[in-house]
Amino acid sequence: MEVITKTVHFNYKYALQLMNVGTEEEYDFPHFVRTIAHEIAHCLLLDYDPKYLHINNPHTEWHRILTGQLELYL
Repeated sequence: MEVITKTVHFNYKYALQLMNVGTEEEYDFPHFVRTIAHEIAHCLLLDYDPKYLHINNPHTEWHRILTGQLELYL
């Protein structure tokens, strides 16, 4: 059985926001959920279409739709 793993790194400013340390940008929970959905969409698209990694713009219409659906799910 093949196990595929992915590593997603998040901006440290999410941790600062959780500790109530002010940041100039939006790093609240809804933004965190959007970011998770965005990154999971990249992982899923790459798993199902290996050519996805080699396109010039990985933020295709499919990525946008999948991100929106994942955000609703999360």
